[in-house]
Amino acid sequence: WCDMNTCGNRQKKARFNANQRKNFHSAK
Repeated sequence: WCDMNTCGNRQKKARFNANQRKNFHSAK
């Protein structure tokens, strides 16, 4: 996605973080 940063979207970063936390083993 953008640059693994907020990219001006805090919600996106929060959702990305939550997704990586739930299945960080199958996120990449």
